[in-house]
Amino acid sequence: MSTNQGDFQNKNVKRDSKDDSWFVALHLSTFAGLMFPLGSVLGPLILWSMKKREIPEFDREGRQVLNFHITWTLVQFGIGIGIVVGYLMFLFMGLGLAAGGAAIDFSQDTIGAIKQLAPAGLGIMAVIVVFLFLGLGLFATLSYFYELIMALVNTFRASNGEPSDYPFRFQFFKEDEN
Repeated sequence: MSTNQGDFQNKNVKRDSKDDSWFVALHLSTFAGLMFPLGSVLGPLILWSMKKREIPEFDREGRQVLNFHITWTLVQFGIGIGIVVGYLMFLFMGLGLAAGGAAIDFSQDTIGAIKQLAPAGLGIMAVIVVFLFLGLGLFATLSYFYELIMALVNTFRASNGEPSDYPFRFQFFKEDEN
């Protein structure tokens, strides 16, 4: 008896064990992102496009994997843009563009550079930029590890014949709600 997508989402229904290696490969292919940019999206996309018509459950699971990794790739890209903007803001303040032409000596530590900005009224702004910069860097690191951990967890689920569960994702590829 074959299972449809609605039955597969029920955790009590197991898929055909001969297909488990494809599901494991789907989740492991996300680690291609460790080797080249966008690999965490391109690896699963290639496998999904090859097998989605042959294995009905693979289509649903492939969409989940792709939606999750596209979402987190875009989040990390946005964080990267925020970090670059924060760095440029701090750099421009240091070059004196925002401080009325007063050059800031960045050969000191960060706190020393912020103290030099204080008389120009930019000390608070510099502190905010530094914390924003550090906060975004921490969030980028945490989001990257979250993505890797979720891929590992779902690889183990796939090896046991269980369906994947990727929370916190946007639906770029429509997932059936059956």
